[in-house]
Amino acid sequence: MLSSKASALLCLAVGQVHASDCFSEATCGLELLQYDATAEGACKGWCSGNAQPWTSKCTWNTCAGCEICDSIVLPTKRPTPAPTQKVEGCAGWCAGNAAAWESKCGWKTCEACADCDSTVPPTKTPTPAPTPKATAEPTTEVCFGGWLPGDGNGKTEEYIVGTPDEDACIRKVKQEEPEANGATYSTSGNRCYAEFGATGYNPSSSWKTCLFPQQTPEPTEAPTAAPTPCDNSDLCRDVGHNCCGVDWLTMTCAEGYEPEVVGACGVIGGQTAFTCKLKEHDDSMCDGIVGDKCCGIDGASVNCKYGYEAVPTGNCGVIGLRTKFTCKRPELDDSKCDSGLLDACCGVKGVTAKCKEGYVVVETGSCGVPGIEARTKYSCKPRCSP
Repeated sequence: MLSSKASALLCLAVGQVHASDCFSEATCGLELLQYDATAEGACKGWCSGNAQPWTSKCTWNTCAGCEICDSIVLPTKRPTPAPTQKVEGCAGWCAGNAAAWESKCGWKTCEACADCDSTVPPTKTPTPAPTPKATAEPTTEVCFGGWLPGDGNGKTEEYIVGTPDEDACIRKVKQEEPEANGATYSTSGNRCYAEFGATGYNPSSSWKTCLFPQQTPEPTEAPTAAPTPCDNSDLCRDVGHNCCGVDWLTMTCAEGYEPEVVGACGVIGGQTAFTCKLKEHDDSMCDGIVGDKCCGIDGASVNCKYGYEAVPTGNCGVIGLRTKFTCKRPELDDSKCDSGLLDACCGVKGVTAKCKEGYVVVETGSCGVPGIEARTKYSCKPRCSP
């Protein structure tokens, strides 16, 4: 059987060819019109008069064959987008969501989207580690003798609330009542009392008592007593021995002491009040060359008596070739012994073992006739050593 196009052309060229192909002239004309209406690249007579622009008409089958369409640039057809492939972890609504990709890429439903490949997701705040529960202080360390079976005998007591167990009772008593010295807790229930002045307990099956160990305070070191100033008024050697003299003329002290001005004295304050202080250096103990006892030759005659120490103070002599010095007192001073015998520092204890004024006896051994040595060897030290 011929195609519609072939049948139409045969009908047009030779008329009716065969009954099966073209039944009549009318049928032949209808087939030709049908072909003409659907033919590709046709140019109908009405195309040029149609008001539509040629850019549109040249896309129609009935006008695409017009000559003007050869010079018309037809608009490019927009390709149909390929269907979006479904990605696990990238829901279809992710791209259209108004949230920033920095946030969306942190969502499980959007984290696999392509935009997340170049987006740095926000750093998640680390979950803080749980705070360990405070360990309760062992009862055996806070209760003297452990829990005692009875009611505390404190002089007074105070009820403590919020104590679910005995450890909480001890803890809250110490926190809320620091002056309490014990805690009493019920054996049934959760009643707690702070005990004040408790020394024991009254036996009871309904209560138990915890007596807190008494902390022994650290011993406090006794403060060092300030030295008592020496009263050397009895050592003054002025007229009347009342430590009130005329300048340095009558201001004198016992041996080994020297005057120290402390103010004015006398009827109208015309005299000088003084006291007597221990001499640290005493030139009377120099044992140098005759004529100038405190001027000697260093290494030869720069010496002191009675254990005093020679202390150089400068030069002396005609041309200054000798050494000027003084004598520093020792801790024990044999020059102050006063036994009344030829051996000044060897006496009978309590009888002749004495020192000069302002000094006290310090026993150092025994002395006397060899083999007998019935006397006491001693020395003297200032009664008020600085």
